[in-house]
Amino acid sequence: MEGDVNFDLTYYPLAAVVFVAYVILFYVGNPVITARFFPKVQSFDRGKQIYWYSSMSSTYNALLSGFLCLVAMFYEDFDHDPIWQDSVIVKSACAMVVGYVAADTILMMVYYKHMKDMGMLFHHMASVYAYFYVMTYGTYVYFANYRLLAELSTPFVNNRWFLDVYGCEKTGRPYFWNGIILTTVFIICRIFTMPWYWYRVFSIYGTEAYLRTGNIKYVLFISCSVLDVLNVVWMYKLLRGVHKTLKLKTDANKNITSQKVE
Repeated sequence: MEGDVNFDLTYYPLAAVVFVAYVILFYVGNPVITARFFPKVQSFDRGKQIYWYSSMSSTYNALLSGFLCLVAMFYEDFDHDPIWQDSVIVKSACAMVVGYVAADTILMMVYYKHMKDMGMLFHHMASVYAYFYVMTYGTYVYFANYRLLAELSTPFVNNRWFLDVYGCEKTGRPYFWNGIILTTVFIICRIFTMPWYWYRVFSIYGTEAYLRTGNIKYVLFISCSVLDVLNVVWMYKLLRGVHKTLKLKTDANKNITSQKVE
């Protein structure tokens, strides 16, 4: 491989532990937690149960990686060197994400009949491709941490699905307010961050530090282009869903008002 980079296995054990942990959670932990707090899920068909357990793990990963991302943003000095900054926090977060994504991808393949989602599969592949380089070669830590901001919207995405399949009214307050928060956080963390990301990429393009990364530099363009396209598509679907929910809520309010008048 071109460039001045060293192959480092330091964070591989962490990724392996996280991988095993999420597999155990999927088969043991999540079903136990669900049976205790959400017994209604036991009556769901097998496909919805599998997706429920997978979404629980997705929420854990998003909360953990999102938390580490925010810690790194406040305590790391990325302005000094956005490419080669040595950050234990960011590398650990990337290793955890790689472990989770590897586990979830394998589970998606095992239960493809119930979890077939090509968009999510492309998302996983692009994420692993990017974060693998960060935890292995220690490059582009600032950019990796910046992209981890997207995970802050994931719990609300999962909550929307949880509320829907659990039978909550789409015109009810929990579903409505989760949708408002989801849309706001999604747009801020996944859409509004795009211009600044690409500005920073082109600000380091051609520099000595950038050229030292050799072929690894392509991860900045390939992986994030795929993720950005997916995020735009998901935003479009999300806004359509919000519009539909608002319409349902408006129609419900009109019906209540007309009944009172009568």
